[in-house]
Amino acid sequence: MHLGSLNEAGATRARRLRHLLIAAAIAVPLVTLLALEFRTLSKLEGTAAIAQRMSLRSYGKAVVRHVDELYQGKAREALALSAQDLRESDTARLERHFARVGAPGVRHFFIARFAPDGSGPLAFFDADGRALAAPADANALRAVNVALAPWRVVAADRSALAAAPTEANESDP
Repeated sequence: MHLGSLNEAGATRARRLRHLLIAAAIAVPLVTLLALEFRTLSKLEGTAAIAQRMSLRSYGKAVVRHVDELYQGKAREALALSAQDLRESDTARLERHFARVGAPGVRHFFIARFAPDGSGPLAFFDADGRALAAPADANALRAVNVALAPWRVVAADRSALAAAPTEANESDP
């Protein structure tokens, strides 16, 4: 009887060992796959954030480029005036010109006629091209005076000024 129970105990132990080996054979690859998947997903998460940043940067550059092209084109149109147009005291031609080239966001146009000493009258136009005495907004008038200050110095010095190219810097600060 003692021998039979030993054989049974050995068989039970062998079954348990076999079950343990089967469980280990299933668990080890499963844990390995889970670890690899976790590592891959972690890398993917980092890569996705970088890809999203790059995508947003590209989109931002495209928007800026579009807006820049739109307003630079409108600015070139607004500045496409002949010297004769600027010399005439009749503002009707200028009103028609500015009414034609108005753009969204433009509130005022102005023209400065410089005398030899750098002084000279200013002519203001609203976005629809109508002549104005002066902009109602004090900040707009100040902006015009700040923009004209270097040009008044150049006019008073009677020196020629080379046109500066428009430059857009798209580097990351």
